[in-house]
Amino acid sequence: MYPKKNTLLALLMTSLIGSTFAVQQAAGEEIFSHTFDEESAKKRTADGFSIFGAELAGSAVTKREFVSRPNSACITVDMAQDTWGDILLKDEDMRGNTLDLRDATLSVKIKSSSSFAGSELGVVGFKLIDADGTENRTDEFDLFKPTSTFAEFKQHVSDLYFIETPGSDPALDLKHIARYAIVIYDKNDKNKKVTFYLDDFKAAREGIPGL
Repeated sequence: MYPKKNTLLALLMTSLIGSTFAVQQAAGEEIFSHTFDEESAKKRTADGFSIFGAELAGSAVTKREFVSRPNSACITVDMAQDTWGDILLKDEDMRGNTLDLRDATLSVKIKSSSSFAGSELGVVGFKLIDADGTENRTDEFDLFKPTSTFAEFKQHVSDLYFIETPGSDPALDLKHIARYAIVIYDKNDKNKKVTFYLDDFKAAREGIPGL
């Protein structure tokens, strides 16, 4: 005996709803999230991160400023030196891992002790490094301009098209990202030390609108 028409319709709807939910789950997947809230505020940098650069004047996990309580990471950059800047880098490859960042959006909440709102160019960008050494970063004209209040900087990985260093394969392999970073560049006319507060550094495949 064949199922009744209403039964077939119910089965079809159940299948469609299940498929839609699975797609939505995949699209809304959080790949990494660093809130720095589990870290000790006495540490120079968060676990698994490195901070380095020609203009580094200080760094810490701090309770002084935050979006998610109780901590953020802060980096003080000596922009009087007029070199390239500093970088906060997370190395997945140290543990033999890579991340699949295909179709992901990177985001961070950031504020600075001195506003860059009136600057010609921004100063904060993202960098991705794949397993064979190709480095792509935010283009100079897409760099973020932080101000004295927290604001979110977001960028889809497809917009990190500026190739800083080509690897054995010059195309960035988003399926095998070994390192990711926030970079602070000295691309402005400030001639002093500026502290940047970073919180809620994340990557996610965003959900489908309306679902």
